[in-house]
Amino acid sequence: MDERKEQLRKLGFNIARIREKSGLSQSDLARMLGYTGHAYISRVESGAKAPSMKFVLSVAQILEVPPKEFFEDL
Repeated sequence: MDERKEQLRKLGFNIARIREKSGLSQSDLARMLGYTGHAYISRVESGAKAPSMKFVLSVAQILEVPPKEFFEDL
């Protein structure tokens, strides 16, 4: 696996771990972000889609964590 794909996978895993710890489902987070479904969240968390910085900052605000927590172990 190339380095970029591995980093996206780890980033997605970290977002999912923190989201789950907060007690939110992908659908809950999607709604809070103003999305109509959870497909984009699923793609980011699986590492299939690189999130925008706006997405990362918005999710961090919703989950009440510093954005740097998503980037641990990258």
